Amino acid sequence: MKAQHISIRDRLSFYKFVLTKNMAGQAEIDYKNFKMAQDTLCTHAGDLQSKAVLDVGCGRLYGQTLLFHSVASKVTGIDLAHIGVSDPVHLRFWRSLTKSGLEGFGRDMLYSVLGKNKAYLQRLRSLSGFELNPKDLDIRQMSVESISFANDIFDIAISNSVFEHVADVPRAVSELHRVLKKGAIIYINIDLFTGLRGGHHPQWNNSRRIPPWDHLRANTHAVPVFLNKLRKGEYISLFKQKFKVLEVIDGECLGKDLLTASIRAELSHYSEEELLKGNITIIGRK
Repeated sequence: MKAQHISIRDRLSFYKFVLTKNMAGQAEIDYKNFKMAQDTLCTHAGDLQSKAVLDVGCGRLYGQTLLFHSVASKVTGIDLAHIGVSDPVHLRFWRSLTKSGLEGFGRDMLYSVLGKNKAYLQRLRSLSGFELNPKDLDIRQMSVESISFANDIFDIAISNSVFEHVADVPRAVSELHRVLKKGAIIYINIDLFTGLRGGHHPQWNNSRRIPPWDHLRANTHAVPVFLNKLRKGEYISLFKQKFKVLEVIDGECLGKDLLTASIRAELSHYSEEELLKGNITIIGRK
């Protein structure tokens, strides 16, 4: 796969966004996503108290893992980055440097110094309405493409805005299938590459200085994150190979007012639904 050239300007823009991110706002988004997942999972899997849950791509803030850990009996979060939630401070930063590289270490250090993690957790706590329980939180560094667990041990797998960043999606789906028990439920939310925000450029969250669907057109403002570029139908087909898909929940439509006749003609190889659909959630059963 040919590497995407990222300009210094776009790298600086991306990292500026990361470091100036509104953590209270992120907590509100994560809590909303948690409530949607919780309600859907209760419908398909029943009481979560007795369920073993795998959170795929829990992220450095691990909000979903913490929230589900606080309402379910056993939750394990996995991520490519070293989170080190139970490490002493000095050991956490050392492992961040050795396991996640200088870039990951720098972000972890700055988030700590700027109090961003603290601000995020404070807002999440105020939104939850129940006691957040960080005790015995189980977060491990591993890839969904190579999950280091035995077969048939989880009742539920959740994932939020992760699979668009997975290089080998068929292998990841197979790994999920392997570690889940018979009858287990998956809740997989995916940001679609074909959507308005599919290029993951942070400017779409504020000033909109990036041309609409730039990532599908000239791609003049790429960001330093991997995107596999799969389309909605391709994701659904891959999950159907291993799971019974119970439903596909369409996310909000974005950008109808920006989809001019000229842009529509330029992107005629995509359907209008693909261009306007921001995300999907795949609910399935093993």
